[in-house]
Amino acid sequence: MTGFDNVTGKYWSTWSDTMGTGLMVNEGSCDAKQNCTYSGGWNDPARKTFVKVRMTSRWTSPTTQIFEMYGPARTEKR
Repeated sequence: MTGFDNVTGKYWSTWSDTMGTGLMVNEGSCDAKQNCTYSGGWNDPARKTFVKVRMTSRWTSPTTQIFEMYGPARTEKR
């Protein structure tokens, strides 16, 4: 789910799936073409740590949106 917060003037995004026990929460900004960059993260239930991520979304045509998520590699220290 994504939206815009009129109080902070920033976009927000949430993510949840069946593999996690919590909610990923992100905050970001979008340009005039609605290309957006978010940063945030989630609590990893296995490691009991906060995992930082960055996400981007951009439109390459009126019908095609590219979504990318960047996070630490499994071998990286969190």
